[in-house]
Amino acid sequence: MEDKIVTTQNNYKVYLRPWISYPRFIEIQKGFTANITIDPKDEIQEVSPFPANLSFEVEEKLMRYLIKKIEDKDGNIVDTTEDYLPLPPEDCMEVKTAIDEISNHAVQAFSKKK
Repeated sequence: MEDKIVTTQNNYKVYLRPWISYPRFIEIQKGFTANITIDPKDEIQEVSPFPANLSFEVEEKLMRYLIKKIEDKDGNIVDTTEDYLPLPPEDCMEVKTAIDEISNHAVQAFSKKK
């Protein structure tokens, strides 16, 4: 499958992986599931309180995995060594929306019961 390309309003092209593999999905979800206990007798799930920054850490891991490369309006590769999404805020939100779509698709696909 080809990369998903997001062209932002400031003409950056962000190349994303088009889907999340199951092993990577599990790795990313471990951040949240560390605080969940399940009673196998009655399948009751108990979610313990967790730090608010945890959701940002999981989101960062997801973005770092899905973003393959970024090009500026001239086709030059944007350096992402210090900042994985070094774009203006409005462009970041466009990329985040596309990443959320990919993530939501994975959640729906992997949570279907046979």
